[in-house]
Amino acid sequence: GRVVDLYNSKVKSGELRQDPKQEATVRKLQVLADLYLKYEEDISKEAATAKDSGIFGRLFSAIGASQPVDQISIPPPRGFYMYGDVGCGKTMLMDLFLESLPHSSKKKRVHFNSFMQQFHLAMHRWRETPQSRTEHSHTAIEKVTDQIIEDSKLLCFDEFQVTNIADAMMMGRLFRGLWKRGAVVVATSNRPPDDLYKGGLQRALFVPFIHELKDQCYVHYINSEIDYRLTGERVGDLFFVASNPQQSEERMRKVWNDLTESRPGEPTELNVNGRIIPVQLAFKGIARFNFSDLCEKALGAADYAAVGHNFHTVLLSGVPKMSLDQKDSARRFITLVDELYEHQVKLVVTAYAPAEDLFPRMDKNSKRVDSVLAQPGEEEMFAFSRTLSRIHEMQSTEYLQAKHKPNPHDAITST
Repeated sequence: GRVVDLYNSKVKSGELRQDPKQEATVRKLQVLADLYLKYEEDISKEAATAKDSGIFGRLFSAIGASQPVDQISIPPPRGFYMYGDVGCGKTMLMDLFLESLPHSSKKKRVHFNSFMQQFHLAMHRWRETPQSRTEHSHTAIEKVTDQIIEDSKLLCFDEFQVTNIADAMMMGRLFRGLWKRGAVVVATSNRPPDDLYKGGLQRALFVPFIHELKDQCYVHYINSEIDYRLTGERVGDLFFVASNPQQSEERMRKVWNDLTESRPGEPTELNVNGRIIPVQLAFKGIARFNFSDLCEKALGAADYAAVGHNFHTVLLSGVPKMSLDQKDSARRFITLVDELYEHQVKLVVTAYAPAEDLFPRMDKNSKRVDSVLAQPGEEEMFAFSRTLSRIHEMQSTEYLQAKHKPNPHDAITST
């Protein structure tokens, strides 16, 4: 099938890495692609047969259309709801599924938040029309669904989520109308259906929609352990040299948005034996830190181990070029990298100098005599050579594909 062929060709070209979890998903998407093409073909045949009767002759291009589109008799294939952690490749797989379909296929791909915003806008426009005084809102929703289905029966939603009561209260009626009219829904999400709108206001009224969603869509969990956000081209160089703080911030903001799919994150803190470590932003195992917060304060290995324990990805901004007078900060940076390395944490850095120039290098002519240092800061310089090696290794494909180790030494840390 074309979905499988596209995936295999991208693996062969090196654009993607072979991943058994993704391969299993691709095979299921191939089944849906085949069923959907057959469904489109059957609809076209029915439309041709019914053309003279006018069933498909009406074009509903405005919300004020007088009647809903007649329901068709051909049952649609079951849709596909795939969920998994941020970065497991689900959006890429949905796009691959869409790419496999012919250009002639009627399909719509939209971020779910945008889709709901468009829906609420359409409802707002209806409320401003004279019909709203005599028609029930159910009628307006039917007209909106008519419009959506007229454009496409295949609806692909990226980032399917429910975060507010306005969406939650409308989704049942909206999607029930879409499914009644033959819509096929494909969606990506970070949450399983049962966790949608979890803890939301009046959630009991939303729960019936969850049951309908599971009836209408095959639910599939992508349990990939490879984080494709860091191994792909979107993030780019994991060690970025910035010329000023503004450039550093712009870079980190872009990386954060790529990794979190533009989630805002929240400030938090770690408590390690009473010592408070501020976390600039955190979101599902991803954290942002400033160099000053981690390396210019009296922190040590236990504190950095707590960072490695709690976060699988760390964004560290503002690493300065350090002199021998700043060897305490350099020593902390060395220890930080050591601990993140031991925990297999993915590290993204913005610095104000290339890695090789962040700290003075060892003078090749210096010598050790009876354990007395021939040069101030020599221990830090020796140790920093190892840090450079680790920073380079932490950007390798092998390292980036390795699984995070929250407890590499079975250490217990508090949060």
